Amino acid sequence: MKERDPDVLCVSETWLLPETPDKFVSFDNYSIFRCDKGRGGGVCIFVRKTFNVTPLHIHLDRPTGVEDVWVTLQCRKLPSIIVGCLYRHPMAPTQTFNYVGEILKQLLLTKKNFYVLCDFNDDFLSSNCNLKKILANTRLCQVIDKPTRTTSHCATLL
Repeated sequence: MKERDPDVLCVSETWLLPETPDKFVSFDNYSIFRCDKGRGGGVCIFVRKTFNVTPLHIHLDRPTGVEDVWVTLQCRKLPSIIVGCLYRHPMAPTQTFNYVGEILKQLLLTKKNFYVLCDFNDDFLSSNCNLKKILANTRLCQVIDKPTRTTSHCATLL
């Protein structure tokens, strides 16, 4: 955090437990917003305290296998934006993509710019990628277009 000095940092697979106090994972001059799962999941967003931040509650039943947290950021008199951090477990049922699609539809209705930083555990380079179908239906785009995980025998964009 000190080296890059970001305004916003989204972290997936935090592995934090709900009873873990914020002070154990906080940084000076940053607010933290969390959705905890414990081992193998969880997400959080760190936001510089110079922003006005409001937690955004998505009024959908979150399925098992997904954690997400959403905030609205306001900087001075600029238009506010929405930032979300979402993690979908690799073994989560395919139906969890319905939840993702519904969230994106709700965000589009807000008429605000939004950014979703996530790990869907769905290979965007694959021809049967569920996320591609969702993005096509909502006319949104994936910004990262190069593999995020490369091994000696494959490359994936998760």
